[in-house]
Amino acid sequence: MSLKKCGVVLVLLAMMVGAMTASASAATVDTKKIDDSGIIVTFNNKLSSGTIIPMSSSGTIIQGETQWRTKVVSGFTTSLSIGLYWGNPSNSLRLKIYAPDGSLYGPFYDNCDGRLDGFIPVTLTKNSGLPTGTYYIEIYGYSVQGIQSYTIY
Repeated sequence: MSLKKCGVVLVLLAMMVGAMTASASAATVDTKKIDDSGIIVTFNNKLSSGTIIPMSSSGTIIQGETQWRTKVVSGFTTSLSIGLYWGNPSNSLRLKIYAPDGSLYGPFYDNCDGRLDGFIPVTLTKNSGLPTGTYYIEIYGYSVQGIQSYTIY
């Protein structure tokens, strides 16, 4: 192979590696959406240091079943993190969050953070403060074989 062809091959390989690195880092970007009220929705496998639902709640769910949890946000809160974990990516759960002002966040599915791992990590953030009141958290058995256990926190 000529020196010129080797140079072209090396440039192409460098471009491919750069493209793969760029796509891998793009998958780790966790900002998903900014709504009209300025709330930023992000997905982060480690969740933020914001307000996390104080006690975890566990349960089981079947195909087509809907279950509800609530979280009251009172006072000035800038960040609310909610994680739904079931650990079995062959089953699929769906998460929706209804804010006190009537806003709906979701639906969110397992791969919202770029990973298919049985975990939905959602953080709502607004520097001027999230709406206060009761947040309703909907858990839905989107595609479940048998009975699936889960934990929400």
